[in-house]
Amino acid sequence: MRNKGLIICAMALTLVSCSKGTLHKGNWEKYNYSALSALIRENGNRSEGYGDRPRPYAVFDFDNTSIIGDIEVATLIYQLEHLELRIAPETLWNTLTDLYPDIDAPVAGLDGVSARMLATDVLNDYIFLFDKYISGSEMSLEQIRKTPQFLDFRAKTYALSAGSDALGYEAGCLWILKLFNGMTKDEVRALAEKAADDALSRRRLSREIWVSPDMGEAGRVEVGIIRGLGIAPEMTDLYGTLQENGIDVYICSASMKEVVEAVACNPKYGFNVPQDNVYGIRLKGSGIIRAAYDPAWVPTFKEGKVTCIRTSIAPHHGGRGPILAAGDSNGDYEMLTRFDDLKIGLIINCGNSGGIGELSETAASPAGRAEGITGTRYLLQGRDASKKKFVKSTESKKF
Repeated sequence: MRNKGLIICAMALTLVSCSKGTLHKGNWEKYNYSALSALIRENGNRSEGYGDRPRPYAVFDFDNTSIIGDIEVATLIYQLEHLELRIAPETLWNTLTDLYPDIDAPVAGLDGVSARMLATDVLNDYIFLFDKYISGSEMSLEQIRKTPQFLDFRAKTYALSAGSDALGYEAGCLWILKLFNGMTKDEVRALAEKAADDALSRRRLSREIWVSPDMGEAGRVEVGIIRGLGIAPEMTDLYGTLQENGIDVYICSASMKEVVEAVACNPKYGFNVPQDNVYGIRLKGSGIIRAAYDPAWVPTFKEGKVTCIRTSIAPHHGGRGPILAAGDSNGDYEMLTRFDDLKIGLIINCGNSGGIGELSETAASPAGRAEGITGTRYLLQGRDASKKKFVKSTESKKF
């Protein structure tokens, strides 16, 4: 699952009404606010249009950048808790295991427990749950949640999703989507909206432990989850101000396109991004999902984000790159460093190491704030979990 949601930064969880046209100060760091305001002022053109010049544009990552948390993880949690599944029991085994190169290898973090052991228990649980609730109405959701099979299924399925990190980035991105097998893409979009509403209603991010009963081949299993989502007014205001000033906004995410659309394109969440401007993982086919990457589409993570921008977005803008790109993780590093037209690279500081950590250090230094390592200007914006808002990068804390 690419450790999605395991490092999450928090800020204000409620939307506020901000004036458009001029960026609202909010809790932006002073330097960052000035730089973003100047970018919009110098590149936007609200009244006169652009004539023969290509319209400028910005590209944002979504999870842990545009929103606080991860919409796919929130959807997985909601899906498991509400048993929103359409998978036939006879196909579940392959759904759970076919991406694992060695299903007998121990799953990370679970001493002596293999993917085979987990999948065996999950399948046995699912047969019960499918018969009693998913495919019928013998039990209510409230009743089914009290059964040992439900508790076992929930914890061990999530354990398999966390263990999918061992598959590598590409396969790990796909594993979580395989639980959508049997659904249509419209059903996935509706499911993600319900999950977002539920996660946002909690008003804060919280850690929780799911524990399975001591049953089956794997026995007792404990997994940690992070529950909740947040939407910062600073970010929705930035999206809106860019668009009000004639700067197009795009999303390029490593989550499934339809899952991101459920939040990014729905007016009630405040981002107001056109559906055609959302790019994410695309699955093969247009009917009932059998999760496999669309062979005609490069998965939108790491170098794939660069390919997506160059082949699908830049042609609408005279072949030019974005003037602003925003991300938080090593999956965004290439997008933040490969475009000569980039004027600002905005990094949401979640304490990640690797390339994005090195870029963050450059942005945090006085010299780096003036000119980043590729000749572009990088901004580092922190978030403080205790204050639940944007803060200066030197004050940022991991959630």
